[in-house]
Amino acid sequence: MSQNLVSAEFTAEEQQAILASIQQIQSLPFLIGLSNKDKQRLNKMGNKSLGFVDQALNLARQNPDILPSRLDLEEFERDVALYHALHPINTALSKLSELVDGTLLAVGSDAYTAALDVYAYAKMANGVTGLEDLRDAMGDRFRNNGSRKATEMDAEQAEA
Repeated sequence: MSQNLVSAEFTAEEQQAILASIQQIQSLPFLIGLSNKDKQRLNKMGNKSLGFVDQALNLARQNPDILPSRLDLEEFERDVALYHALHPINTALSKLSELVDGTLLAVGSDAYTAALDVYAYAKMANGVTGLEDLRDAMGDRFRNNGSRKATEMDAEQAEA
């Protein structure tokens, strides 16, 4: 094989255990999904705003008499606490997602590169019974391809 960025096995049991853990996390009752339109309308709190929010919460706790009755201090405290609890989880999940994305890209590239090698070798093989139909079926992948033509990829693979 001309490329091997990832070499690993992942059992069905491991996959199911991880999917079950993800399902457990997804079932947390406070997690919500937002449409893109909803996301655009919301005030955003980034890292710079977090200090401001923490200061406002401290001010509100120390001076509750300045707050209007419509501002629910207990809810404000719950929101800030939940943000602080979820932020490191979000960071870890983002890093995990990047690793999974990178691994998928690399292992997909490994598999596709190997498939191109097999196809190139199949095109060079003559006289093998039944091979022509399989080779032609694989060649359908490249018909009417707007980017690189199959012949260019075949030539590259044959040289490898």
